Amino acid sequence: MLYITLLALAVYVLAEIKSTSVKKLKIIMISLIIMVFLAAFMLLPELEILKYSTRPLKDFSYATTSSLTLPNLITIIVPHFWGFRKLK
Repeated sequence: MLYITLLALAVYVLAEIKSTSVKKLKIIMISLIIMVFLAAFMLLPELEILKYSTRPLKDFSYATTSSLTLPNLITIIVPHFWGFRKLK
């Protein structure tokens, strides 16, 4: 979730960089830093407990087995891009 928020913020900053003032950019950067610190409160304990996990470590291909394929990633933004599924 943090990744999507950071990506949206980056797109916003790049879109508004021509018309924003330095004060607005400072506010955006401060909010980004606060967001990273708030996320650290959740992520750091998880990383500490991870070393005690009994799950086997797998490689990248195993982790992406059930992932969306590249053409289907557009359905995150436009859900019915490939059309509706016909029900019988």
